[in-house]
Amino acid sequence: SGNLNTNRSINTSGNVSLQATNSIGDDGDAAIDLSAGVITASTTRTTSPSDVHLNVIGGALIQSVSAAGNGDIRLLNDTGTLDVDSAVNAGTGDVSIIGDTVDIDNSISGGNVTIEASSDLNLGGSATVQAGGDGTTLSISAPTIDLSAGTLGSETIRNEGSGNVVLEITTGNLVLFDHSVGSATGNISL
Repeated sequence: SGNLNTNRSINTSGNVSLQATNSIGDDGDAAIDLSAGVITASTTRTTSPSDVHLNVIGGALIQSVSAAGNGDIRLLNDTGTLDVDSAVNAGTGDVSIIGDTVDIDNSISGGNVTIEASSDLNLGGSATVQAGGDGTTLSISAPTIDLSAGTLGSETIRNEGSGNVVLEITTGNLVLFDHSVGSATGNISL
């Protein structure tokens, strides 16, 4: 029960599973520095936000990350690949995935959603990113963005209601297919 907060590091080449009632890590210096082969993290308190904040060292396979009570999720890495193979879900809380190389092969969902890759961003064929709608922003920034096709109403990148979508290319190309990006009534900025 309670919080799992530390300003220390956890290092292993194996699997790390973190579970807490309230929160895992904290904004700023209290985020958990984590070096592991496979990471699973979840919080369980549903009566108020319970956040997950991880600084991933050198890259890792993200198996599942969820924040109960609409808490925020923040996954950061400076080097290596942040490989998101399973769902990352924050309910109406915010999701930030920021790293050197970001590889997403599953669903990302939250209120405001930010994905930034300084070297490479790969959104696999089954990847979807969805933000929470009215008053929220879904923002993706990378050297090149190559999005797979979606379907009407179930676009690969989507914000509901009047929520906005922002795609920023820093050096390369933006490749879109049918129904790659959608917003019900919000703005889409490329």
